[in-house]
Amino acid sequence: MRNICDARPARGSVAGERKCHALYSDRCGCADRIHHGGLLAIRDRRAVWADVGPSQIPPPAPKPTIVSISPDAGSIYGGGVVTVVGDIDRRAKATLGGVAVHLGWSPTDATKHLLVSPAHTAGPVDIVVTNPGGGSQTVVGAYTYLEPGSYRFDGEWAGYTVDGSDTWIEFTVRDQLLTSVRCVDPFDKSLAIDLAQPFVSGKVEVVTDAGRFSAWAVSPTETAGTIDMKPCAGILRWEAGLQPSHQ
Repeated sequence: MRNICDARPARGSVAGERKCHALYSDRCGCADRIHHGGLLAIRDRRAVWADVGPSQIPPPAPKPTIVSISPDAGSIYGGGVVTVVGDIDRRAKATLGGVAVHLGWSPTDATKHLLVSPAHTAGPVDIVVTNPGGGSQTVVGAYTYLEPGSYRFDGEWAGYTVDGSDTWIEFTVRDQLLTSVRCVDPFDKSLAIDLAQPFVSGKVEVVTDAGRFSAWAVSPTETAGTIDMKPCAGILRWEAGLQPSHQ
């Protein structure tokens, strides 16, 4: 009786290698050799296809972890700075109420991330944070937009423009009337005007010979707006807070 190993094809040919692997892997010492085409591998003296085996399933993308959001409410006009605390990738993207927002971070605390609330209709909205790998976390009803009509604005307000122009803004509200506006540009050129313009539904807009000024409520202690009055011209975006003596 003829030995099957004596009948195997020559190992020097591709056809021979294929047949050796398919027929003689356990009987003729063909183990631990690989078919020239790269399709067939021999492991533990058995012929197996190279693409057969445990699936190489990538691990799930890491999810951000949101611990807290503050403040958790603000005006329908937007413009409020919201702090999101948690373990979040610095390249993460975020939406608030379905609106994409830029997510910045604190230079002194890696767990603190900042966003500016966009304008939105009244009511609770979700915040969604998504890491670059695709992992995301949704906090349902995390932030509530409020009608600012009930806010009281009486007091002295002050702050800087937020577009890099470093322009100082001051204004005064008495009995829900905007009574004065003052601005100082980076070159110490200033403008001061007196007026009597009422806040309506948490917002005021003024047009005078000097230019335009607007302000709206962000929260009971925070306002935002624009100014385009010489020397503070150019529709500059500003944010202001209620001065401590009036809080």
